[in-house]
Amino acid sequence: MKAYGASIAKFEGADTQVFGVSTDNSPSQKVFAEQTNATFPMLSDFRDRNVSKAYGILMPSGVANRATFVVDKAGKIQFIEEGKAAVDITGAATACSRLAGKHQRPPGPPPLRRGPLTRKSPASAEPQSSPPPARSS
Repeated sequence: MKAYGASIAKFEGADTQVFGVSTDNSPSQKVFAEQTNATFPMLSDFRDRNVSKAYGILMPSGVANRATFVVDKAGKIQFIEEGKAAVDITGAATACSRLAGKHQRPPGPPPLRRGPLTRKSPASAEPQSSPPPARSS
């Protein structure tokens, strides 16, 4: 979690929301967040463990396996990393960057600028070509 907290700018730059979910109770999460300097929200799945069950990471012992999920804006899981690898932010950061890239403006001319509209006066406008004269036979 320290790595996620230290690299929060990478995720925010990718239009991403980071939060932690654990089967610990809220007071334990508060202590953990203070110890790791976590600046993102910590959510508790202590009571029913429904989130851990739904994501398939609840172990028989009743605690959740360490996992990282990247979920897109439509709610579809785009990336999963479990176990020790879930602590390394590299995979999640890459997945978030890729998703952010999918939502960027497509290549082409820049969008129209908003603000005061400037127009060319008719005198400064480029002359338009006129149609060729009609031929008579």
